[in-house]
Amino acid sequence: MTGLTYAESGDCAVAGNGPEVCHLLSLIEDGLHEAGAEGELESVVVTGRRTYHVVRVVARQGDPVLISTVLDRADTNLALAARHIATAAEGLFA
Repeated sequence: MTGLTYAESGDCAVAGNGPEVCHLLSLIEDGLHEAGAEGELESVVVTGRRTYHVVRVVARQGDPVLISTVLDRADTNLALAARHIATAAEGLFA
């Protein structure tokens, strides 16, 4: 994962930059691999007091694309938001 940014929308400072998000996912994926987990990492949800940070991994040839989304916790149904993000991710390279 390179951390290159392909597109941005909204207040991107809240989500962190591409290399930071990439590094976080690499650490998580390495930990899962060491624990014996099979398959690829699909998504990560980080909860804060005021926000949810959802990162979805979209597989493709070459480096995967990461969709990083920050949602207001007070106004968001996390399950519904995760489902919408997954649907958007599926349509990216279809």
